[in-house]
Amino acid sequence: KAALFAYQRAVQLAPKNANTQMLRRQLAHAAEGSGDLNLSAATWRGLVKDYPQIAVNKNNLTRVEAKLGVQ
Repeated sequence: KAALFAYQRAVQLAPKNANTQMLRRQLAHAAEGSGDLNLSAATWRGLVKDYPQIAVNKNNLTRVEAKLGVQ
């Protein structure tokens, strides 16, 4: 839970023009690991929207949505 909070705070404090892709990926993984699948999926959705060409983001979103039962 501490890691999840730290990643959430880091994303919030990042400058608006910063490339936060890796930081947001860590947040999504930390959220999933702590059981917050909704936050994980929401973070992955944002990454897919912001970086549609990066397949790993789509793959992780698909995996988390499957855990949530999203079709």
